[in-house]
Amino acid sequence: MEAIVAGGGVSGTATAIALRRIGFDVTLYETHPDPAGQVGSFLSLASNGLRGLEALGCLDQVQQAGFAVPTQRMWSGTGRLLAEVPRGRLSGDPLFSATLMRDSLVEVLRRSATRSVLDPGAPRPVYGGL
Repeated sequence: MEAIVAGGGVSGTATAIALRRIGFDVTLYETHPDPAGQVGSFLSLASNGLRGLEALGCLDQVQQAGFAVPTQRMWSGTGRLLAEVPRGRLSGDPLFSATLMRDSLVEVLRRSATRSVLDPGAPRPVYGGL
């Protein structure tokens, strides 16, 4: 099977890796010379997103590129602590939410060891000129 993925950002790159992992011949097209460039800001990944990255073989690199956020605190307007809850996970789940810059996530996905292990001859993303 062949697949074309349009866009080398977070979802496009993750999709291309996942499709390749299940045997597709994937070509990824990207219009920007550096889709991991200074686009976006911080983003937080909950445990379900991290488990998806774990399935792609990228979890360790993502965790190293960001920082763990085990809890979320909610404060009143007067400065009183209202609650502290597990961040992005069920209580007792050992996998903490991770926060990192969007460009760092794209960079990890683009440089993922998974990609070269699954298909050493896979074409590198290239600028589409649009």
